[in-house]
Amino acid sequence: MNWNFNFGYYRKIFEYCKEMSIPLRALNVPRDIISRVRMGGWESLSEDQKKLVPALDLTQADHKRLIRAVFSSTELPPQMKGAGLDMMFEGLYRSQVAWDETMAANARQAFQVGKARVVVLAGSGHLLYHLGINYRVSQKDPSPSRTIVCVSVPSGLKSLKVSRGLADYIWAIPEEARPAFPEIGLAFKRFGGLDNLVVDRKPIDGAASASDFDKGDVILSVDGKVFSDINALRTYLAGFGWGEGVKFRLLRAGQEKEVILKLVQPPPKEPAK
Repeated sequence: MNWNFNFGYYRKIFEYCKEMSIPLRALNVPRDIISRVRMGGWESLSEDQKKLVPALDLTQADHKRLIRAVFSSTELPPQMKGAGLDMMFEGLYRSQVAWDETMAANARQAFQVGKARVVVLAGSGHLLYHLGINYRVSQKDPSPSRTIVCVSVPSGLKSLKVSRGLADYIWAIPEEARPAFPEIGLAFKRFGGLDNLVVDRKPIDGAASASDFDKGDVILSVDGKVFSDINALRTYLAGFGWGEGVKFRLLRAGQEKEVILKLVQPPPKEPAK
């Protein structure tokens, strides 16, 4: 599972599929492979890695414009805005296409194996205007498909105008005053021969941005439990709600350190001057 979002958003889907014996299939690809594509292109992958990621079609001008617009409108670190985004965009776009190509290929394979209806759950950025996963599936498989995209309707509005070409169906949902589950903002990685997980980067958003975490912190324990699997730790953290706290014991520069992650929303950032 590569999602950085709180597992609480997906837990009921997994539980329902388990209860009803509905097969689940992972569509994604390990992030280290995506990182390699971003830095060096598909050609930089090993032969084994190329078996997981189809060759990339980077020629879709409409898709490239869409992804550029999405990145431009997203809250990004200062170094990734303006000229910074110009410098990094080609690599970011390769990453996006690698995800789309891989998920499309795995979705097609799931359909070919089961010959039954396949429901693909993916972020809307991979589906908008029929330019992402859905487009790449249709190029290889003529089977009929439909795309549903969720759109949040701001409080006080009864309706919202959207582009007719956004998707086949639009599912309007009320905008939430705050996310249903805490946004933690911590990314983890495995490092070398360590059994313990490591904080991948200093958090810049989410609840963790208000706590003393730093890139390279070795996680000795969380609430007294030792985790060596990233998904197991994410699943554990997903069990906490707003207002609760989680105790991390860290190793930083040879010194043990205790950090309490308080699951509260950080104050809004002041606009850059």
